[in-house]
Amino acid sequence: MKNSIILCFSLMLCVFGCDEVNKNPEVLEFENSFESVGIYHNEMLNEMYSEFGSLIGSKSSKTKHLSFSKEFVYKKANESKTDISNLKFYIEDLYNFHNSNKRLKSNANNFDLRGIFESINVSDEAKQFLYKIADYSDEVASYEINHDQLKIKLSTLEKEANDSLTKIEAELVLKTSSVFYYSSLYWKENLDNWIELLKKTHLGNQSKKLVQTNGKTFEWQDFYEADIAGLVGGFLVGIGGGPTGMFGGAVFGSLAGSALYVLDIILDWIKS
Repeated sequence: MKNSIILCFSLMLCVFGCDEVNKNPEVLEFENSFESVGIYHNEMLNEMYSEFGSLIGSKSSKTKHLSFSKEFVYKKANESKTDISNLKFYIEDLYNFHNSNKRLKSNANNFDLRGIFESINVSDEAKQFLYKIADYSDEVASYEINHDQLKIKLSTLEKEANDSLTKIEAELVLKTSSVFYYSSLYWKENLDNWIELLKKTHLGNQSKKLVQTNGKTFEWQDFYEADIAGLVGGFLVGIGGGPTGMFGGAVFGSLAGSALYVLDIILDWIKS
């Protein structure tokens, strides 16, 4: 399963929200200059959620849901005047992967962040910071630390990365940190709302229970890690477009990775 996710992610690279931040000074020891990336990510997820309301009662297919979300990403990029021309094939690959049976055949329902971070072409020093983010992801998901404690840990990590890495690698770590923090907050609070919404858009207004697949239930960690994976892939693909490309890759790569994964997983687990 893990190998399948890493392989899919690597192939894509080759071919191509929430609560206010705690204002405690200790937490804000370092101000992440890319904090807005995670905030904007959550704002767009909320807007996408609202727009999916137009499909309530329609009994829309999985393909229609995926197309709807993909077009939403393109629309938001256009509205923000962000050039994502070099990112479109990455988003299309994500779309095609989730609109096929590849994930089901591989039983790839979750992400191995460490494996993904290991597979990307950055320095070993940068990978150590990314590995720490993967560790913090496990700690948050298992409730070993809360989000106030997470913010302190990430602030320390961000400062160290900013002081020691190249500009591009520091930007990758800081954007990954921001999306991780805000996305984990978002899915912790909003996953149930998305499930209920998608029942209504996919099944009509019927009231049906969500099924378990292979004894598994939804893990909110899988959803915010999908956002992280989408950001990392989009950022690296967007490097060729300079600062604008990296911004667009991070923001819209994470949004596409998030939306397509969420729809793929939830819609396949709803009885039709």
